[in-house]
Amino acid sequence: MASPTPQLDHLLVRLSRRLTGLIWLHGLATALCALALWTLFCFCADWFLHVPAPVRWLHLLVWLGAPLWLFYRELLRPLRRRPDPAGLAVLVERAHGELDQLLVSAVELDCGGREARGRELVYRVRAKAEARVAELNLTGVLDTRGPCRRLGAAALALSYPNLAAIFASRLFGAATPWPQRTHLTVEVPLMYSDELPPMATSGASAEDGRERLELRVSRGTDVPVHISARGQVPAEVLLVFGSGEHLTLGSGGAERFSTVLRSVQQDISFRAYGGDDQDGEPLVSITVLSPPDVSDLALVVEPPAYSGLPTELLFRGDAEVLAGSRLTVHARLTPPGSSGHLRLLPADSRSELVPAAFPPGRRRRSRPTHLPRRWSTPRPLASPDRGRLLCPPSSWHSPPCATALSSAPRTACATRIRVSSPWR
Repeated sequence: MASPTPQLDHLLVRLSRRLTGLIWLHGLATALCALALWTLFCFCADWFLHVPAPVRWLHLLVWLGAPLWLFYRELLRPLRRRPDPAGLAVLVERAHGELDQLLVSAVELDCGGREARGRELVYRVRAKAEARVAELNLTGVLDTRGPCRRLGAAALALSYPNLAAIFASRLFGAATPWPQRTHLTVEVPLMYSDELPPMATSGASAEDGRERLELRVSRGTDVPVHISARGQVPAEVLLVFGSGEHLTLGSGGAERFSTVLRSVQQDISFRAYGGDDQDGEPLVSITVLSPPDVSDLALVVEPPAYSGLPTELLFRGDAEVLAGSRLTVHARLTPPGSSGHLRLLPADSRSELVPAAFPPGRRRRSRPTHLPRRWSTPRPLASPDRGRLLCPPSSWHSPPCATALSSAPRTACATRIRVSSPWR
């Protein structure tokens, strides 16, 4: 049986299809928008707080459960409750208020059981509705702006594919690190002479594979530390020492953080942390070495043969000896590996120390530290001499030590003979 209002029926069918598409768009956009907002929250929490894996698993459960619930509430239920033709006619009339319920009346009125005059009124309403249908436009009947906005907001989650890929892997339990935004560079500038190169080494440790920076300084040295930040500059940098102490450095708005470790007396190590640079590399290890020192000094004086005096052993740095005496200087040097030389004044001549046994007769001031060294001169001592025993640094980091000594020749007295004649 042909429909009495074919154009109205065709209009309502088109509206029903558009309504179904709008319901799908609304359901998907709502679920995806909620998913995008929750993803944004999880992203920010993980980006700024670096939440642990259990918290990320909880985020994942909400991330999976919330969209399913929204699909049911915003998609399946509206699809089951789609309006009938009368309800569709009401939607059209809401957009076109001038119809005055004409379409609803044409859909709901039935000619069955009516008198001739009633049927004539029904036919007249249907004809009028058919005439108005040809002039109607369904553009403003359904509002698609809300679902489209929600769908656009959901698409923002794909704006940064690299970050989205990293976040997705972390959300599903992976330990993929975020791109590092702050990079710290540790510099320890020290002053060296041209003859003594710096003994600072850097590289990966064989034990843990982490980068290390090893330096050696003499005791009491002031060690400057400079930390440069690249990328996002943090408000402060934290130095964590091996002893557990902490030192906070502020930049004052610059990209450089500086401090000075005053008068370092013992071995220290520290790591620098700032911003999201939390790997603590490199590990800066500073080794403090003691300077060389003369722990003991002895002078062996061999008078000339004409004097008939015995060899004398003196444990001091100055002596008065006969002219022509042979003078041997013994020195015990610390730490192990130290060497030295003797510089004579005013001639400004230099003699190297050679290994030899330290003369017995005096207790060592401390435990044995190194093979003793001696210096000897075969020439007779004829004029006053002053000397300085110098211990050059055993390595680049130690200052030299110096010990002064002096000797003065003493003219032998003339032999006096006294003759006694008691019988006279």
